[in-house]
Amino acid sequence: MIRKAAAKDVEELWKLINSSEELRPRADFSLSKDFIKAYIMHPVNFIFVYMDKGHIIGTIIGEAWKDRSFGYIANLVVHPEHRGRGVGTALYRHAEAHCRKLGLTSMNFFTEVGNRRMQRFAERMGYKRGKRFYYYDKEI
Repeated sequence: MIRKAAAKDVEELWKLINSSEELRPRADFSLSKDFIKAYIMHPVNFIFVYMDKGHIIGTIIGEAWKDRSFGYIANLVVHPEHRGRGVGTALYRHAEAHCRKLGLTSMNFFTEVGNRRMQRFAERMGYKRGKRFYYYDKEI
């Protein structure tokens, strides 16, 4: 079952998100519980959770930019034991439907160059490498 995240989910979301090796650019990096709670409460943002036997096994975190007619997916996390079972696909489809209901006409996200798993997933979901945005990077 997929549902909108609530403040009561912060602890479980925090554990799931920060257990994801793919999301941690550095070993000492983690999203705070306060950040997750604030993200849940912000009107532009959305967090949906995939529930299984009373536990969150996946989440999709994004933003719905009505003034620009697009949705942005910030993160998709599926517990490693539940990967390859359609959880990520279901979460993406749910986020797409949510944005479509809001009148948005496109969705986008970023992934690292080396994240071939996510790139293959994007292609299976019908996403194409973007031309609308450029990503710039600078080490300082």
